[in-house]
Amino acid sequence: HVQEHCFTLPQIGACLRELGLELVALHPRPDVLAAFRAAFPAPSAASDLALWDRFELRHPEIFREMIFFSCRRP
Repeated sequence: HVQEHCFTLPQIGACLRELGLELVALHPRPDVLAAFRAAFPAPSAASDLALWDRFELRHPEIFREMIFFSCRRP
């Protein structure tokens, strides 16, 4: 679609900061989440966009589709 834009995870983080929002969670496929949790087992890791970015750099195929996430006002 002509109005679609592709964003990197760092760009999403910058948008959230600019809007005064914080990431609650990414909502990837279950297999992707399991692999991420195996790589980064800390409970807070799943809401860390920098860790997700590192994970995506190692596995560039994981976000070939749309990324769903939830955010909130702190």
